[in-house]
Amino acid sequence: MRRIGFVFLILLLASTSISQAQSGLCVRHIESPVYDRVARAAHVAGIVALSVTIDVEGRVVQAERVDGMEILSRGALENVRRWIFNKPAHAPYTMRVVFEYRFDGEPGEAAVSTAFFDLPDHVTVVVNPLPVETIESKPTR
Repeated sequence: MRRIGFVFLILLLASTSISQAQSGLCVRHIESPVYDRVARAAHVAGIVALSVTIDVEGRVVQAERVDGMEILSRGALENVRRWIFNKPAHAPYTMRVVFEYRFDGEPGEAAVSTAFFDLPDHVTVVVNPLPVETIESKPTR
């Protein structure tokens, strides 16, 4: 009886570790996202959360914004739709992917953009801000 209990325990532990390993997907193909030009010009930063559905072949078949500003979500949605994952254990597979957009560095006209990937579910896009132009007004008489 002890042997049966021991074998059952081993099988239970093995199946738990296998299911945990299959729950996270690996990204096979990804492209660097870009910071939206209008959002950069308007100095808009923030976080966008997406709901991403992956088919049996690992392709993104649906992506939609669940949180965050629309101006930032356009680029995130366009980018994540080009991702390709390893085949999921079950399909369709839905997961949450977060894009974080922020500014860093010295202002400049040319965009100096960097993307950091904490895959499969987090991307940080950092860009230098555009310089802010001020208009000096003359007092009216």
